[in-house]
Amino acid sequence: MSYAGADWSMTGGAAIANGNEFYYVGGSEDSRSLSLPAGASATSPAICVGPTIRSFVKRQSGGWLSLASVRVDGAVRDVDR
Repeated sequence: MSYAGADWSMTGGAAIANGNEFYYVGGSEDSRSLSLPAGASATSPAICVGPTIRSFVKRQSGGWLSLASVRVDGAVRDVDR
């Protein structure tokens, strides 16, 4: 399985970072995450996912009242067709 960064297209300072979400949803051996500064983007290669996909977002700076957003786009292809 491809991890974030391997064969990904990253722009605007996007990079692989140390650390992961503290629930270890993917497993306790996961030790990397994706750092996306303001204006950065990361595009993964095509992947197979189930009916749902989950992500975690952690803001690194700014107070509770500052605004932050993450945009996620996806394209779906029906492999049975």
